[in-house]
Amino acid sequence: MTTLPNIAARRPRLLHHIVDEIRQWPITLKIGTSVLTLIVLAGVFAPWLTPYDPYYQDLLNALQAPSWAHPFGTDMFGRDIFARVLYGIRIDMQIGFFTTYVPLTYGVMLGAFVLAQSLAVGMRAVS
Repeated sequence: MTTLPNIAARRPRLLHHIVDEIRQWPITLKIGTSVLTLIVLAGVFAPWLTPYDPYYQDLLNALQAPSWAHPFGTDMFGRDIFARVLYGIRIDMQIGFFTTYVPLTYGVMLGAFVLAQSLAVGMRAVS
């Protein structure tokens, strides 16, 4: 009688394997990954990290210096710069995603087509 492997027992081994792999990374890779993760999380949680709308104009509070209310200050229209930076991360992530994965998809499809055509030509030459 065979038994299926216990998935719950394998999970800690996988976690230990991942942790051991990360420990082998150079310190610069660990720092870069941490900074990138922090930036992505700031963009994802932007609505909860700032109480201000990045597009709301408050001309009475224009060009204020950084303070507790506005950590990066305000621009000439009174918009909170910190809110604009956090919401800008979201736009940058979308641009990065599309400029990476759309050409990747086209390249994989084109490569598969060319491979299929070259295999068909090669098969004709052999037979």
